[in-house]
Amino acid sequence: HYPLRRQRQMCIRDRSTGFSVLKRKNYSSAQVVQTIRGKLAGKDKKVFQALKVGHGGTLDPFAEGVLVIGIGKIGCKQLPSFTGSKKTYVAQAELGYETDTYDITAVSYTHLRAHETPE
Repeated sequence: HYPLRRQRQMCIRDRSTGFSVLKRKNYSSAQVVQTIRGKLAGKDKKVFQALKVGHGGTLDPFAEGVLVIGIGKIGCKQLPSFTGSKKTYVAQAELGYETDTYDITAVSYTHLRAHETPE
């Protein structure tokens, strides 16, 4: 039997793969990748540095959605084949307001009257 460190290295090296995760709001795509990388590598810094983990496209930190993850050299190279399919976006909006940031972090709201446009 190989020591645990060697087993982990062999598993990571030999098993390139891809999978999807549900990215929650307030997490960046990079944070998700780093978390997965850390879980796979454990406390082994050499494995962490050598381990290749990537994602198939950045999701806004305020968005919640499916993030495609590739692990290993082959898994990361295959990401475009996983992400080339049709995507559907669902949004919720309330018309008639202008904000100072144009996103969910807005502090200031201005209510616009019908037929009024901001300057």
